[in-house]
Amino acid sequence: MQSSYFVRFFLCIASCLSVTRAFSMTVGTPTQCDDLTVSWTGGQAPFEILLAPSLEMYQNIPVPASAFSNGKGSYSIPQLSLQIGALFVLTMSDATGFGSGGTTTQLTVGNPVANNKCNTTAASPPYTFNLTPLPLTQCG
Repeated sequence: MQSSYFVRFFLCIASCLSVTRAFSMTVGTPTQCDDLTVSWTGGQAPFEILLAPSLEMYQNIPVPASAFSNGKGSYSIPQLSLQIGALFVLTMSDATGFGSGGTTTQLTVGNPVANNKCNTTAASPPYTFNLTPLPLTQCG
């Protein structure tokens, strides 16, 4: 399955970038349209969370400074707007660089717990890119 290869590739790259983690994170259970809590210890503000759904647009989420105090932090991503069964990984970064907090294993969005309603339609990218002809030819 193509999305499986994509996730494996992303996990490999992210794990290489986060070999020397400055901090560590834990992620709650992802459920559709419910808040997703991310907690961490250590690190250096500012913090960012990259939500990377398979074959969908990534979401870069800045974490407010108020979410971190005395070496510990917690932030809830409001209403996870991914469809049930969607696969994604979450990468957390701080001031020291991308992926410094690590990358989760592949996560799967579960059924909503709080029966919240939200828009789970995948966002369209601002542009698309297409290569033709395929296969590419050299000096042709």
